[in-house]
Amino acid sequence: MDDPTTAQAGTPPRAEVVAIGDELVTGQCVDTNSAWLAGALGAAGCAVGRVTVIGDGQADVVDALRAACLRSRVVVTTGGLGPTVDDRTRAACAELAGVRSYFDEAAWRDIEALFRAMGRPDPSKIAPSNRLQAEFPVGSRVLPNRCGTAPGFALEVGNATLFALPGVPHEMRAMWQEQVVPHLATLAGGALHSRLLHVIGCTEAQLGERIGDFMAEGAATRVGITASQGQLTIRVLGFDAAQVDAIAGTLRHEVGALLVYEGHHSLADELVQRLRARGVSLATAESCTGGLLGGAITACPGASEVFLGGFVTYSDAAKARDLGVDPELIAEYGAVSEPVAAAMAQGVAERTGARIGVSITGVAGPTGGTPAKPVGTVCFGLSVDGAISSTERRFGALGRELVRQRSVREALLQVVRSLRGID
Repeated sequence: MDDPTTAQAGTPPRAEVVAIGDELVTGQCVDTNSAWLAGALGAAGCAVGRVTVIGDGQADVVDALRAACLRSRVVVTTGGLGPTVDDRTRAACAELAGVRSYFDEAAWRDIEALFRAMGRPDPSKIAPSNRLQAEFPVGSRVLPNRCGTAPGFALEVGNATLFALPGVPHEMRAMWQEQVVPHLATLAGGALHSRLLHVIGCTEAQLGERIGDFMAEGAATRVGITASQGQLTIRVLGFDAAQVDAIAGTLRHEVGALLVYEGHHSLADELVQRLRARGVSLATAESCTGGLLGGAITACPGASEVFLGGFVTYSDAAKARDLGVDPELIAEYGAVSEPVAAAMAQGVAERTGARIGVSITGVAGPTGGTPAKPVGTVCFGLSVDGAISSTERRFGALGRELVRQRSVREALLQVVRSLRGID
């Protein structure tokens, strides 16, 4: 039987990620590192076969790393490199390799220098436990950490190369780029290419039936579907760029008008890019989302060129005072209604001078719903160069936060679609 850690010429080496920390397995902290590393490993030319999340127990860490090193050519860990007694990654790796640990003077000088740069020049002020961070398994290669006090290391275990990286995300990412990527260039068979097609307007099952022929297991170019907050993403992954592009092109034709945009960026980023390309300005008026829509837009680079401002008009009085919504309109139709949403959009466009005004008003829940307007009812207004329109969506009792998130996505989508008629 072939050794799975030995890649054939021209094939990508198998890789695994092992995230370490009690805070991850207890749910106290979300493991964002693994998702980021899986993508980064693929981009570096590795084929990620497994992601494992385990607690801080040394025996568990040793068992997980031993299994990963037997299966894969590249193993990357995050976490467990701190200065406290529950940071056991160094000791676990030494046990795994059957070696002792040693104290690295050069690494300790780097740690001291970092403390001085942080305004702690007196060595006596450094906690003695920090010296633990300068200990490494014999035979490992130290990976300097310019962003923090936890150096990483690389260690050969059988046919596998194990990279131990810190758990702090910005430290891990800097070390990955500066220390790990150059090494992987000698192992990988080529870069992984990907295309993402973002679809809205059908269910995951409907989309799966539509493109199922492209999702065969074992295909050289893999096609899959990811669902998130009402948006579906078709992933096309492979090491042959031409084949990836060809399949993405065919899928583009298959989904037709359901395709909203393509790329590795968010819907809000797509909106800002399209607004900038057309020189079109935008303003927002929000009630139940409380500024989430404006926040999503201003999080995007370049938003300052097109976003003129936003109003959070949570109360009826604020809608009338700040946006000029007629109180009689609210009294007749209710704050959550298409007429009021339309008036909000018109008001924010007029007050800011934006070519597009978009509004959101709804019942996010868990209370406040009625038989006529149950929880999850949200109304949207659009003012596009003075043309006013409105729509109502019923998201259901998904929970307050999910209703708000779905509302932001729907508002972004409506503005993106409205731009199709603007040159």
